[in-house]
Amino acid sequence: MGLVNIIKEIGHTEVFYAPKAGRFCKGLALLWATMASVQIMGFISVDTFLPYIGLCLVSILYCLCDGSVQFKGRYVFLYLVFLFNVLVLPIEPCFNSKLRFVQFLIVTLACSACISSARAIIFRRYVFRYALMYICILSIGSFFAFFFKIFLTMFYYFFFCFSHFAKFFFC
Repeated sequence: MGLVNIIKEIGHTEVFYAPKAGRFCKGLALLWATMASVQIMGFISVDTFLPYIGLCLVSILYCLCDGSVQFKGRYVFLYLVFLFNVLVLPIEPCFNSKLRFVQFLIVTLACSACISSARAIIFRRYVFRYALMYICILSIGSFFAFFFKIFLTMFYYFFFCFSHFAKFFFC
């Protein structure tokens, strides 16, 4: 069984199953998962925070445009408790608690089960599918990057730190 067959078999599991959706839903989910992955990578220097929050707001509006939207009471209660804590408790201004609460609210509304509709469920299914693919790529890439770093370190010490090889590079 080759690697291609293994990948095809993994692609047909229940985790990767996603119901039929339109191109806008798939594209928005792919963009959302991409922006979330970019947010967690440390080596990308582009500031993507504001586009990410804007994309979350577009995602929330997309999920709310369905006719049969329901909000789960537990999440609403959780949001109200967090809001009460942020407004009442004396939190140091350096923590920027009000802004962090708004960010938390936006992101969790976009990806949690607080909003329940057919469109929201399909959208979240695609987001988590694409995010899982990005996580697989990042984990395999970090594995190879770790060994590439070891190789570069060995190469550096072999050619630049031993005195009998250093004379070839530093004349």
